[in-house]
Amino acid sequence: MTAAGYGGEMLRCSQKALEQALLQLAEHAGNNKHRSNWMSTFLAACWVEAAGYEHTTNGVNQAVDDLFVLLPDNREHGRINPFVRSGTPSRWLKIANSGRSTVWNTGTRNGKQTVLFNQGHFEHGLRSDAIGVLLKGIGEDAPLPRRDALAVFLTRGHLWDAEPSREQLHDEASQRIGLNSHDFALITSDGELGCPVLGDPEWSPQLIEQSVLGPPASSHSQEELMEEQAPLWPTEHEFTHEQQDSEGFTWTRDVCHYSLRDVDVDGLTHQVLESLANAHMVLPEAARLVRRCVNALLVGNLILQGPPGTGKTTLARLLADAFEVHLIETTATSEWSPYHVVGGFRPAADGGLSATHGAVTRAALHCAQVVRQDEGEEVEAEARDESLFGYQAAWLFIDEFNRADIDKAIGSLFTVLSSCDARHLQATPVDLWFESTPDRRKLWVPARFRIIATMNDLDTSFVNQMSQGLTRRFQFVTVGVPTDRASADQEITEELRQAFASAHRWLHATYNDDLPAGSLEESSQECEQELKRLQRVVDGLRQPDTGPGWPVGTAQIVDVLRLMLLQRASNSGVDLAAVVDDAVADRVVPQMAGVGNEWQAFAGLFETQGFAAAARALRHLADPHHMP
Repeated sequence: MTAAGYGGEMLRCSQKALEQALLQLAEHAGNNKHRSNWMSTFLAACWVEAAGYEHTTNGVNQAVDDLFVLLPDNREHGRINPFVRSGTPSRWLKIANSGRSTVWNTGTRNGKQTVLFNQGHFEHGLRSDAIGVLLKGIGEDAPLPRRDALAVFLTRGHLWDAEPSREQLHDEASQRIGLNSHDFALITSDGELGCPVLGDPEWSPQLIEQSVLGPPASSHSQEELMEEQAPLWPTEHEFTHEQQDSEGFTWTRDVCHYSLRDVDVDGLTHQVLESLANAHMVLPEAARLVRRCVNALLVGNLILQGPPGTGKTTLARLLADAFEVHLIETTATSEWSPYHVVGGFRPAADGGLSATHGAVTRAALHCAQVVRQDEGEEVEAEARDESLFGYQAAWLFIDEFNRADIDKAIGSLFTVLSSCDARHLQATPVDLWFESTPDRRKLWVPARFRIIATMNDLDTSFVNQMSQGLTRRFQFVTVGVPTDRASADQEITEELRQAFASAHRWLHATYNDDLPAGSLEESSQECEQELKRLQRVVDGLRQPDTGPGWPVGTAQIVDVLRLMLLQRASNSGVDLAAVVDDAVADRVVPQMAGVGNEWQAFAGLFETQGFAAAARALRHLADPHHMP
């Protein structure tokens, strides 16, 4: 078929061809959201480079719009992820906010796709071996998108003067994303489209919107749409009343026996270590620490203990990501009771009482649903959650675990938590005494379910002790502060270098449009002297010449460096020494309330290094009558 058949005009691809392409691309990921994230993130990054866009958030936004916006006038559903199963609500994504909040961030926020980039961040561009990383991430046995289909999708705006051959189609598509024909073939599988590329009518946003492939009708308000935006980390999930009422919980016994599907300790450890490096985190004896955590989670529940700011929460999230589990997060408080952990009654709208689930019950039930979907068990349509595909389980993360009287709050679960063995769990369901029907009064906890908790073992004034009985139900791993000190050969440790890189990345990602951060190397050279002074303060706090030290965490260091870089970017003539001094006084010193009689030595350390404001602040902390 030639353009002459349509009056000699140049044509874009036909509506039929684009519909066929979108249907075939949906086969790539199917129900596996992670595979979709890999491909969409990779293509967006390729487009950034091919189009010459800056490696900034604005550049990513533009690339995502170029690739994935099919309905520019539909402010609710304008952006499509073609690698998601047709009919899935998440296939059509909101265009009201930036591209990073839809297609891009599904892969780079809490996914594994950051490893596609140099130094783990898109500002440094794709790695030279990004295609190999992509293929490994998708999986050796996983389907790749069909070559013709992806080519039609990428070239949908191209004007053809005649029906293209397959070779012409592939060449045009590969050039669009800056790949050669060989590399384009590597990321696709051979498969014909099944229909001519050109035809009448041409595709258009209006035709797509009216077709069976168009976005679902929506009755959401703008407020509801904003609430649907994915948070930085997954938050607590609770079934709707319709889901809860549709079936009892007896089915949980049928799925509670599935064990964790990955016992590759070396592989899991390596993945977490790689994620730590991408996050610019340095932990003491990191390989041994992570391996202990991985082993602990393969056996049972884990508590990460240590001073504030040592990366416990981030480590918990990276462990969950490596295990491919959905992490449900909550924070313990002094008001916690069995009601908050297991559940009980709460006032209902009709003036009576209704059953409500506590944190552990909610998470265990959610985990059972994930396991059921992951293992291909039969799931009713109303109970299916498309966002959970690709996960093997759901775990509960409890921050500040010992802020609660945890023995009292969790006491009724002692027996259940004593083992993650499937036979034990099948014999000891959780008693949901407050449920109204018999088939909902017992909940079987999946063998894949875990609790990861964090404990601040420094601030003993505001925490509760744990009994030996509860302690036995967890493995405790201490996350301390790095012990490396600066030396004559290395005046700035790797920890501080990585903390600076983390702060620089934050500034670049958060305020780059208004405050150009400059390159990491340039910023590091300009701040070199202040980094050395800060390093000496950190070393002196952690390992003083006499007396006990104060374990200042890496997170506190990052806080100081963020303030320094923020001031440097907004005021070229700023006194960096004064900025760092003020930052230490405002961010680090207030957390030293329990330093005791050592405050005088630390105040002297601050003064020796020229941190006069920090010294005054510490004196005031030790003696409130001493005005700074």
